Amino acid sequence: PILRNFGVIPEAEWENWGHASSMLRVFGNISIPGIDVTSGSLGHCIGVGAGMAISYKKLNKNKRTFVVISEGELYEGSTWEAMMVAANLNVNNLIAFLDLNDFQSLSRTSVSHKAFYPIIDKVLSFGWEAREVNGHDSESILHAVSNRQGKKPFLLIGHTIKGKGISYMENEPIWHYRSPNNKEYKQAMKELRAKKS
Repeated sequence: PILRNFGVIPEAEWENWGHASSMLRVFGNISIPGIDVTSGSLGHCIGVGAGMAISYKKLNKNKRTFVVISEGELYEGSTWEAMMVAANLNVNNLIAFLDLNDFQSLSRTSVSHKAFYPIIDKVLSFGWEAREVNGHDSESILHAVSNRQGKKPFLLIGHTIKGKGISYMENEPIWHYRSPNNKEYKQAMKELRAKKS
């Protein structure tokens, strides 16, 4: 939606989302303008993002790198290694967003990986600046990112609800993999429109 709002993705593509002829299928991919890397739970996004941010600094480009991860990527040691490197090299033009909804694939992380918590303490101990916000509140997200100190890599931890706003999807892990059928889609759109008005 952000890329559509900024005119990077044409409105026609957005309206065609999920069809075989669209660039917007089930998951983000590098055929979408504005997305340079996708790695999912492999744990490469922080490392790749750090590398891009370092290259901008070396080339004296005033650019920031934005990375979006979920807690599934925290399962990987490569994520934590990249976080250490980013802090050690003072990669302060790296801004990461963690979608923290207590799910990774089909299980709750608070059950399967209790040692993650509290995540913010671990991130701060790795030399990052970090903030926690309601991940559904765009004003809080903007305020946290805009008011960061900017001297260290930054992680915004957005507490979210998986499937928020759609009664049959909220906190139901199957929707990590499944797309709604026509009837379910219509119900979802009806519920979302009702909440908007």
